[in-house]
Amino acid sequence: MPASRTGLARTGPAPTGLAAPTAPRGVLRGLRALRMGALAAVLGVAVAAHVRAETASPPAPSEIGVAQLERLMSDHRCSPTGFADGSLPAAALLRTQRGQLRVVGFARGWQAHEGMLPGTLVAVCLGTRAVERS
Repeated sequence: MPASRTGLARTGPAPTGLAAPTAPRGVLRGLRALRMGALAAVLGVAVAAHVRAETASPPAPSEIGVAQLERLMSDHRCSPTGFADGSLPAAALLRTQRGQLRVVGFARGWQAHEGMLPGTLVAVCLGTRAVERS
């Protein structure tokens, strides 16, 4: 009786010479490439999630200058809470995403307040005072 690779004698029938079926080489290469692509995609997503930049919060009013804010509020007759006498605002003081103060139309400021456009509504304004004529 012939010995097997382990050195022990086989007790079963003699091999018939047929090998176990294997996939063609091209299919195996394709599967290997697909597996490597999936691994690369998972690693890419993991790295992108780790490196993702966080949005910066707008700077505090002290950072942009309290004096500038006070000047704009005075020049454009602004109120952060509205007007008790029922006056209709004509403009708005808006803080951009970069922290800059802008005087914009009331409609634009309200859209920012409602979240439809970027920016933060700081105050509503009546507009600049009319120039007094003598």
